[in-house]
Amino acid sequence: MEERNGEKQENEVSRMNLLTRIKNWLEKEINTDWKVVALDLHQALIEKEEKNKELEEREKCLNHRLLVSY
Repeated sequence: MEERNGEKQENEVSRMNLLTRIKNWLEKEINTDWKVVALDLHQALIEKEEKNKELEEREKCLNHRLLVSY
């Protein structure tokens, strides 16, 4: 009887360890996905800011040309 209880406990511990490993793997995958998304969004933001700076510079140059031509 004790032998079966010992086996049952070992099986239960094995299942818990497996579930813990699966949970940890999933958490790692989810965290990695979020990091990738955050990096992509940050890169897109940097590119938009650079584009805005270029457009502002062009606008300044055009405004300056208009003022000089008058």
